[in-house]
Amino acid sequence: MVNRVILVGRLTRDPEIVVSPKGLTIAKLRLATNSYSKDDDGNRQEDVQYHSLVAFDRLASICQEFLTRGKLIYAEGRLRSHEWDGKDGLRRYTTEVVMD
Repeated sequence: MVNRVILVGRLTRDPEIVVSPKGLTIAKLRLATNSYSKDDDGNRQEDVQYHSLVAFDRLASICQEFLTRGKLIYAEGRLRSHEWDGKDGLRRYTTEVVMD
């Protein structure tokens, strides 16, 4: 089975850097990708998708050093999903790209 994602887009904000209790450096990023199509009248339509990305250890440090809001990046990794109970008691879900 294959779980592989390749994205090219612009960062919507600077990477958020977190250090876990075990000392693991984590970079959290938000990426916007654009695609274009034409509607029935031939007018160009833009579709923007937003993606959550995460990097660990050395790659997280590289993200912190070199990446900033608005930068065009190539990101490759695998999809990972999480679920948790929110403070309001509702079940929450998210999917992110684990960069490698």
